[in-house]
Amino acid sequence: MTTKTIEKPAETVCKPQKKYSVSPKSRVMENDESFILEAEMPGISDAEAEITIHRNELTIAGEAEELDARYERRFKLPATINTTNVVASMKFGILKLVLPKMEEAKPKTIKVLAG
Repeated sequence: MTTKTIEKPAETVCKPQKKYSVSPKSRVMENDESFILEAEMPGISDAEAEITIHRNELTIAGEAEELDARYERRFKLPATINTTNVVASMKFGILKLVLPKMEEAKPKTIKVLAG
């Protein structure tokens, strides 16, 4: 019996399986004060969720090790979003972002004066 020595790094011989890339199912709602984004990201904890805003693009991402999946989705944001006051939460695999509108973008009621 002949033994052959492999002199290549282990990662080139035993390539790890690639993760599935998944675009999370999401919905966007709007009210007078803000936009609300909910994205389904099962297997992701709040500490594993990655949220970035660069210019007018929001990116949500995260890796679910147990599901061998990587979630990632990008959204174009309107210029009326107050990006310094965005609030994010995660509950039961649902990522929720509240994206407040700038004051000048909120609807205003103008009172009509008599006379």
